Amino acid sequence: MKSILLFNRLVFLKPIYVVSSFFLSLIFIISTHFQPIFPEHILILRILIFGSIFLFAFLTISRYIWFIRKYKKEAWNLSNEELEKKFPKLLKIEKNAAWFAKKVSNYNTWLKFQLPIIASKFNEQDPDYEEKRKFIYKITLKLQIVELFFAPILMAGLALSYYFMMTALISTKDNNLSVIPNFTYSLITGIILFVITSVASTWLNQSLIKLIQVFRNLLTVSVEESKKNFKSIFIRFYLPKEN
Repeated sequence: MKSILLFNRLVFLKPIYVVSSFFLSLIFIISTHFQPIFPEHILILRILIFGSIFLFAFLTISRYIWFIRKYKKEAWNLSNEELEKKFPKLLKIEKNAAWFAKKVSNYNTWLKFQLPIIASKFNEQDPDYEEKRKFIYKITLKLQIVELFFAPILMAGLALSYYFMMTALISTKDNNLSVIPNFTYSLITGIILFVITSVASTWLNQSLIKLIQVFRNLLTVSVEESKKNFKSIFIRFYLPKEN
């Protein structure tokens, strides 16, 4: 069960992805704030701004596609013992999760830290273990596919929102730096994009929280009972279709 629930934490955030994301974010922020300083190079700065956003989104999509393929290939087949042997840092993640869970007071944050602990509590001797494992695998895989679409939209939307609002604020009457000439339209575009990213962020966050509640519930009840216990739209969306 650990491989199904914790594979993302063990595999997704590799150094090359983190470092690349950091430098692309740095290029975007610096280029945005350099616009009023070097207005004569506005075209080059715009190429850097929109190029970094595009590359960041492309990098994230590529990363998710790679991860989903790897997840489908490995997560189902790895036992808890094999996972611990392949990823020694798993023990550290479990230890840190238990420590951080004691330090936070916010329920949603606490619940996220509980995931490694929940994964370790599933009893392989449970007669319903394989059914629960298959059920959780399908839900988790669907969540990853949803993140594949939502995460790039969220990142690009947030970056563009920041660009339009910040550029509108640093522009002057004689020197409009935004790709949208009208100050009001530029600001409104930024606000609309911010609202869209907020909705996407809320959906992903609530999906994760509600699904962790399902996983936790499965420690003590059957799959069918768990389906009856949860009516939230965030959960119903991810439930596997009946055969």
